[in-house]
Amino acid sequence: MDAQRQPEQGRSTPDPPQADESWDEHYRDERDAAYLYRALAVVEPDHDRKELFERLAIVEDRHAERWRELFAQSGRPLPAYTTASRTRLLGWIAKRFGTSVVLPLMLARYCGPGLLGLGITALVAGFMAGMAGNVSAFATVWTYDIYRPYIRKSAPDQHYVAMGRWCTIIGLVVSIGTAYLVMKFASMMDYVQALFGFFIAPLFATVLLGMLWKRVTRAAGFWGLLAGVLSSVTMFTLMKLDQRWVAVFALSPIAKGLAQAMYQALWSCVICAVVTVLVTLITKPRRDEELRGLVYSLTDVAHEEHASWLQRPVVWGAAALVLFVILQIIFW
Repeated sequence: MDAQRQPEQGRSTPDPPQADESWDEHYRDERDAAYLYRALAVVEPDHDRKELFERLAIVEDRHAERWRELFAQSGRPLPAYTTASRTRLLGWIAKRFGTSVVLPLMLARYCGPGLLGLGITALVAGFMAGMAGNVSAFATVWTYDIYRPYIRKSAPDQHYVAMGRWCTIIGLVVSIGTAYLVMKFASMMDYVQALFGFFIAPLFATVLLGMLWKRVTRAAGFWGLLAGVLSSVTMFTLMKLDQRWVAVFALSPIAKGLAQAMYQALWSCVICAVVTVLVTLITKPRRDEELRGLVYSLTDVAHEEHASWLQRPVVWGAAALVLFVILQIIFW
């Protein structure tokens, strides 16, 4: 609940705080919040989120109990309480459509105008930036990397511009259709992490090897990435169809969705790297002249001269790495 609503604890004051009608509202809000969190816990299928809602309900109970003590100290009668109609409605919506639908409504209810506006602005900005980048990349890859080289090589520029526009429209329609797939997942984060394991994790191995090892060939990159994507999809499908595979791939029979996605991404990245290396060893590499400026060993790297250590990227990179390791140990 809002920190401004919760009475301060641990401070002794000579006189009890002045009670007024706002106290009644705060007390009822705490009771409503406890009711709603318990309603969310009942319908939440994910075990971790269910426990989180139950703990939040207990916290709200403590807040309500503290308000009872303040009412007693001030001599003001404790107001009658009945669960608000809005709170009952949110509980029904959660039961009918899932807890993810209710959480934005709770944000609008319990956050002040400034914080709510800031949160919505950040969400919309992030969404629009991500969508713009994804749509542009989708249209560019299809038009210039697939359609132009392999389907129609000698069309005028106007034709390729039109193809890019149609590709953008089709991509948006397909992305809207995938929204129905999200309903099959416990949360949006589970869906995003599954896609990360499908494409981003194996692509990371391909890009890393391609930049740092000049021996890697085009065929190796293709077959390594394909093997990583197919292995990731296979692992995901097996874990969803048969729970016994969870213990095999996620190393624990009780691993939840996010843990499964993490191991799925890890194994797909490893498989992609292994296949890329193996195919590289049996294919002919390109000449150094063709790779100059594309791989690290054949690129002239600028060096900082006459710069203090605080202005050197390697210093801040090392600091970020140390911080990452510390946070990983703390939250492991």
